[in-house]
Amino acid sequence: MTSPMDLPPYGRWAQLRFAIIGPLLNHPLARGELRSRLRALGEQKWTHPITGLPVCFGKSTIERWYYQALASTRPTQALQRSRRKDAGSGPQLAEDVSTWIRVSYQEHPSWTYL
Repeated sequence: MTSPMDLPPYGRWAQLRFAIIGPLLNHPLARGELRSRLRALGEQKWTHPITGLPVCFGKSTIERWYYQALASTRPTQALQRSRRKDAGSGPQLAEDVSTWIRVSYQEHPSWTYL
């Protein structure tokens, strides 16, 4: 069996989020009960999945996680941090801008970008 520390950080975060909202998903709530349960969860301290320090989450954050998981057929995957669309690609300057910077630096080598 794998321990939580064997998971990558995004997996540990998903597990923590699911541990927080799992009881809400597991038992049907009476009308009007969700608000008080979210407020109670927001007042609790949880263990940060990376540092191990105590951490709190706001009611609105827990509510967002709840509805994300509720709308998904795979709640733990829905609670993972989504990958940035530009991940793996570095920032790029337009060709004319990079040419202008290169020429300016050659003409004025004492310039800095600060």
